[in-house]
Amino acid sequence: MLIDEVLDRLRSAGLVVDSLDTSGDLVLCPVDGDRRGKKSGWYICFKITADSGKESYQGRFGNQSIDDKTLYFDISDPAMSKDELREVRKSFLDRRRAEMDAKEEASREKVRRRSAQIWEGLPLSGASPYLSNKGVAGFGVRYTRGSVVVPVRRIADDVLTGLQFINSEGGKKFLTGTSKKGAGHLIGKIDPDCPLIVCEGYATGASLHMATEWPVLVAFDCGNLLPAAQAIRELRPDVQLIIAGDNDASSEDNPGKAAAIAAAQELGAIATVPDIESMPECLRPDFPKLDYNDVHLVRGLDVISHQMTGVLSNPELNLAAASPAPPLEEESRANGEVVSIDLEQVLNRYALIAGETKFWDCQERREIKKTAFVELIGKSIYNEWKEHERRRVITRADVAAIQNGGEGGDLRILQRYVYIYPTKDAWDTERKDRIPLENLRAAMPNDYDWWLKHPQRRQVDSDRLVFDPTMTADPKTHINIFEGLPHKPSPKSEFWRCDAIRELIRWLCNDDVDVIDWVMKWLAYPIQNVGAKMDTALMFHSDVHGSGKSLLFADICRQLYGKYAAVLGQHQLESQYTDWRDRLLFAVFEEVLSRDQKYAHLGTIKHMITGKTQRIEKKFVSGWEEANHMNCIFLSNEFQPFPLEPSDRRFLVVWPRATLPEHLQQLVSNEMENGGIEAFYGYLLAYNTKGFNEHTKPLMTDDKARLIHFGLSGTELFYQAWRDGLLEAPYMSCITTDLYEVYKRWCSREGERSLTQTKFSLLLSVKEQKSRERFIEGTSISARQHMFFVVDEDGHDRSISRQQWLGNCVVKFRQDSGLHRDDSF
Repeated sequence: MLIDEVLDRLRSAGLVVDSLDTSGDLVLCPVDGDRRGKKSGWYICFKITADSGKESYQGRFGNQSIDDKTLYFDISDPAMSKDELREVRKSFLDRRRAEMDAKEEASREKVRRRSAQIWEGLPLSGASPYLSNKGVAGFGVRYTRGSVVVPVRRIADDVLTGLQFINSEGGKKFLTGTSKKGAGHLIGKIDPDCPLIVCEGYATGASLHMATEWPVLVAFDCGNLLPAAQAIRELRPDVQLIIAGDNDASSEDNPGKAAAIAAAQELGAIATVPDIESMPECLRPDFPKLDYNDVHLVRGLDVISHQMTGVLSNPELNLAAASPAPPLEEESRANGEVVSIDLEQVLNRYALIAGETKFWDCQERREIKKTAFVELIGKSIYNEWKEHERRRVITRADVAAIQNGGEGGDLRILQRYVYIYPTKDAWDTERKDRIPLENLRAAMPNDYDWWLKHPQRRQVDSDRLVFDPTMTADPKTHINIFEGLPHKPSPKSEFWRCDAIRELIRWLCNDDVDVIDWVMKWLAYPIQNVGAKMDTALMFHSDVHGSGKSLLFADICRQLYGKYAAVLGQHQLESQYTDWRDRLLFAVFEEVLSRDQKYAHLGTIKHMITGKTQRIEKKFVSGWEEANHMNCIFLSNEFQPFPLEPSDRRFLVVWPRATLPEHLQQLVSNEMENGGIEAFYGYLLAYNTKGFNEHTKPLMTDDKARLIHFGLSGTELFYQAWRDGLLEAPYMSCITTDLYEVYKRWCSREGERSLTQTKFSLLLSVKEQKSRERFIEGTSISARQHMFFVVDEDGHDRSISRQQWLGNCVVKFRQDSGLHRDDSF
């Protein structure tokens, strides 16, 4: 049989298969020699049946324990003619292709619906540290928890095909399944009287639009420049297109520039990229590529505007039309040619050898005499260079180390990286981050050993690399990684700019004056005393959605602290790594515990609030101890985010009672975009916190009392009811077994699960005096001792004996409780 031939073929390659799956899906299977559970083999098999009933099996397979090769098989009924086989294969492929297209379209439609659902639920305005860092506004975007959300729309019909999320650090992620090809995000409106620019990223597009006021189509990456430009050309053939690519000069084939030129040549458009050689200062040291947003941040919008109008009017500037320009290189003056070199290139390439009149070429790694050096760069540039503050100096020892085969390095490396003794890490003073030494070696393989062995390499003890917002560490002996808060406070005359933000606080606190004042002081104190660690935390929870909790704390207050604030969730609490706590001053926790894990991380939460230090564990990096300056806020839509103890002294609890009015939300959003954050910062700095400090205990609000009560066990609820006189059994001295009988009756009535008598007695013994006593009923004293809960012993009538008083208590307790006993004591 044909199927046996297929199985024999698979087995001959070592695959262990008992039966054949002909669905066309990928099948994983073990191979000879695999340990139990491992599957190093795979195959895909199609069964094709002709109208005559004849069969053909086609597919591919592999054994990854041997190599990564893909092997093929094609086993057909020998009676099947070539024409019949060709026809049946074509029919099968057409059917298979149609099935896959339908499946893909169904998947895309699901993504479109999901994108629309998410998009409609996002606010039109909000805060985005990413946009602030990039110096651009939000054009047609929406916001969520500090991230900016960019819609991806199919250009042909404006259908939403996905979403791009850009977080505060610039990390970009598309909604799974987003279709980018032939899609983009349009900034501005298309006008036939002005050009339309097609670019890669959102920030680049926003900078181009702000500089030119022309419409811009964001294609999201260089691979989509041509499909997006083709789609817009088909939609609007009357519009002049400019393809503005990124200059990925660090890549050998410069994909950004190449894609821009290819798209422009295909469509008869104009191609342009930022010129790195004329603007080297725009390059980021950690990211050797240049886009128009980089130009915007360093050179300003006018430079972009000038380049765009220039490329439009001067055909020679069109990269798609011009022949490739020869690279700008410095040539020898030996042949009398003029060298094209500027001051910036000299500053980056050459260094003075200290104490000598010779110079060091860091690229060619050779010495140059003064006469040759002046001749090389020109006298005017030399005069500027020798007086420049950025002029580099190298020691003769460094030169010797390089010439002797050492991996000589850029002297700036010595300033940038600091070894943390006695760990396996270094501190990067530019990125402000700990880096494993092995990663540092990978980042600069030619200079690592030179840096490590250099006598002037900087070193700091691990306990002297500190996060100290209080700024009390001695800068001569410590490295303080705190750089200050990001905003400049507004003067008192501009406090009106945060009126709506203060109204939002009033709204969330339900107009309770005392709660409003306490919350304001809690927010203000660590702003006035940067680094103050509050022993308390705020909990705002409510089943009212849209009350403004996240708007105030996650969007507004978070901005006050910049990179020293974060919005966190359950994932962070459960992670074995705690580097998310590193350098945090302000943390907003949203729905941190699921309903089945409300008790799992209470210890962690308590330590975050009152712990003085915290252990930071980071993947691939040595762990370290850091002072805890993190102040916490917990937000939830659950009735009980997590249980609070009856004696809790950590949390102020507030239950917002109503949805935030739309007009107030809009006012708050407007303030956030028009100086409200700076005004609120100034307002908090000026707020009167006299008598308030890190240890001030929170108010006992009705909301907190309700939350505590909800979390009590049945035994604690019973005890409170008994103590407060809410039961038929009086709160007085009694025999423990009598009280247990009342407790069981109460549990049955209330639907609570009762404890055993032993556990019940032990729990109440920490609240009431428990002792073994004899008592008198009438004229007889009990023959044996009984275990009593003795209540208010000092308040009994001293005219009778203790035994008589206890006997009276037993009788009254039983009568009032409805207990009837005929014990002979």
